[in-house]
Amino acid sequence: MSDRGMHMRRIPVLFCLALIFCFLTMSCKKQGITTEVIDGVNHIHNPAEPLKGTIDLEVEETLRIDPAQFEVEDFVVFDNFWKDPVGNVYLMIWKSRNVFQFSSQGDYLGSFIRIGQGPGEFPQYSSLFLDFIREGEIWATGGRKIARFDMGRNLLGEIKLDNWYSPVKYVD
Repeated sequence: MSDRGMHMRRIPVLFCLALIFCFLTMSCKKQGITTEVIDGVNHIHNPAEPLKGTIDLEVEETLRIDPAQFEVEDFVVFDNFWKDPVGNVYLMIWKSRNVFQFSSQGDYLGSFIRIGQGPGEFPQYSSLFLDFIREGEIWATGGRKIARFDMGRNLLGEIKLDNWYSPVKYVD
């Protein structure tokens, strides 16, 4: 008796799934979206014009940093960037581990962090993240250490960790 009851409950579920599949298939065809199977993989082709029309966007420049002003190799290929609470911008070059600090107006303020194992230095092949936990401080994490810098890029101290932690979440 329980097998028959279980079988009867499956029928509405299968019917609902089939109905949803049919609805999705019909809505794709109705909107100009086509699908085809190529080498066993479904490919979905969208229409040339967006279904809801187009939106014209106007780009407004808010900050310009000109790499030609600096004598740094590969500066135009920065790998990460951060913005602190006061609006300073930080650009990092992964290859050299240099982090460049710019004011909110785009003026170059200086660089800090480099490859190494010494105070304020990080290994090349480790992750590196900046956080702004306390007012007036920059916290760098990666390479089994946490280093604290002031806003003038001076090292305030560092903590070496026993294991790799990525990413780090600060609590108090």
